[in-house]
Amino acid sequence: MKIYLETFGCSFNQASSEIMQGILQSKYQLIPSIQDADIIILNTCIVKTNTEAKILGKIKSYSEIFPDKGLLVAGCMPEAMSEKIQRINPKISMIGPHFVTEVMSAVDAIAEHKQFIQLGKRKEIKVGMPRKFQNPLIAIIQIAQGCLNACSYCITKQAMGTLQSYPLDRLLEEAKLYLNKGCKEIWLTAQDTGCYGLDLNSSLPLLLEQLIQLPYEFKVRVGMMNPRNFLPLKEPLLEVFGNQKLYKFLHIPIQSGNDEILEKMNRPYRIAEVANHLSIWKQKFPDLTISIDIIVGYPSETAPQFEDTIAMVKRLQPDIVNISKFGARPKTPAAQLKPLPSHIIKERSTILSMLCDEITRAQNLRYMQRNPITRVLAISKGKKGGIEAHTDNYKPVILKEDCELGKFYNVKLVEASQNYLNGVLI
Repeated sequence: MKIYLETFGCSFNQASSEIMQGILQSKYQLIPSIQDADIIILNTCIVKTNTEAKILGKIKSYSEIFPDKGLLVAGCMPEAMSEKIQRINPKISMIGPHFVTEVMSAVDAIAEHKQFIQLGKRKEIKVGMPRKFQNPLIAIIQIAQGCLNACSYCITKQAMGTLQSYPLDRLLEEAKLYLNKGCKEIWLTAQDTGCYGLDLNSSLPLLLEQLIQLPYEFKVRVGMMNPRNFLPLKEPLLEVFGNQKLYKFLHIPIQSGNDEILEKMNRPYRIAEVANHLSIWKQKFPDLTISIDIIVGYPSETAPQFEDTIAMVKRLQPDIVNISKFGARPKTPAAQLKPLPSHIIKERSTILSMLCDEITRAQNLRYMQRNPITRVLAISKGKKGGIEAHTDNYKPVILKEDCELGKFYNVKLVEASQNYLNGVLI
């Protein structure tokens, strides 16, 4: 039988899809065509309202267009909103994010025209599982599942539950396995990498310290860290980041530039301490790439409070800004609040987007001027041709010349745009 799998959402979800495909490929044929498939798997995400609507629309259309194909919905959506899915298709099969390793049982049941539903919370350690890599040079390693936060707007916690860190020794073994197979870039992913190990008497800096000791040539990208857990790491994280194997890249979802809004979001930190700490990082790593997340239009956000966010972005000069228009997620505390008018949210999002576009383009130009000659790792084929490579601070560089993937090159940067740099081999 033939299986088509479609993935939505973050790098954590991408890793889960690679694991599911790795498990299934021993028995089933994985294909890129939905028309030719016997079974369709949707690995879902529910962080945003528009993503939820898109996935529910696909479930509806696939159920109508392909009534004879098996349909399995995996990931966060079935765990948090199984009723919505079953209203669309009562015969649908579902597995939650804590039952990724049960995908073979689910598909076996669907192949026999039986419904399979496995939801709920359990401790599932997805380390050392079979994998079908999307890119064999990039290993996305899940270091933990769930988190210790209780953000008022977040539905992911309902699906993922509380923190479960994976054992450090097993993570190192997994990394060695992939590095032996030729992997050159490791992405550490979790709902919040900053709280890794707090349930195991361990920590993210300790994991990184041991990871970079592995005797291979590779680079590590550390995933998203909630400021609540990023700030206490301070010196140990700063010290380990000095190693050349670590990309000088931080993803810090600050969410708002106003302390009162942060308090309403149940984000227990203040903007001043985040900004001051990031300035210390920039002093130590002048070319540090900073990626932040912002939610625009949280309920009760006033115009002056939004201006605080504008001021924060101008102060931080981030290289990447992921902007989300607030949308109430079911069964969250924020869903009980009176929303702002949609036109205000849209207007603020447009204003912030225009500012961020200017800043990110200027940041790329400044990097090129400071580092006309730089070292990059060729990692994948570009979406629009050429080769995509990464600088030591994880900026994407597009190379038009032929070069071998997985190799390091010295390049001359010749052009800076908003989303990437152009370079030539030297």
